[in-house]
Amino acid sequence: MALWSERVMVAVPDSHCLAARSQVHWYDLIGERILLSRRDAAPEIHSLLIACLSAPGERPVIESHRISRENVLSVVGAGRGVALLHQGGTGITYPGVVYREVHGADGPVEVANVACWVPTNDNPALRRFLSLLKERYPGVAASRVTGR
Repeated sequence: MALWSERVMVAVPDSHCLAARSQVHWYDLIGERILLSRRDAAPEIHSLLIACLSAPGERPVIESHRISRENVLSVVGAGRGVALLHQGGTGITYPGVVYREVHGADGPVEVANVACWVPTNDNPALRRFLSLLKERYPGVAASRVTGR
C-alpha cells in the first residue's frame, strides 16, 4: 500500500560550498564523503547513492556507522562529511548543519513510503492497523506485495 512520498535532503556543514545553494544535484555529491546511520534507512539510501552517483570505475565514498541519525548529523556539523535523509528528518536543527533538497534530472528526488504485509496474516492487530492506514490515506488502494 503506497502511503506518502518524501523528498530526499542532504545535510551539509554550514561552511560547505553546497550550503550556499538552494538545491543540490546528484553530480554535486560526487567525491563527497557521505555518512549514513545503519539504524536508519541506510540500505535504501545506500542503494540510491550507488544508482545515482556511480560511474564506470567510480563509486561514491559512503561511510556507514553504528550510530543514530542524530549523531550522524552532529558529525556533519563538525565538518566530517554530508548525509542524506528524508525530508521528515529535517525538523530538528543541529549546530553547523543546513539541509538542501536533492535534485535529479527531473526535479526533486522523492522516495515512497509503503506498507507491506503477508496477505494471509489474519492478525487482529494487523487488521486494525491496516484499517487505520486506509482511513489516514483514503485515496490509496491496498495492493498485494510479493516477497523477494
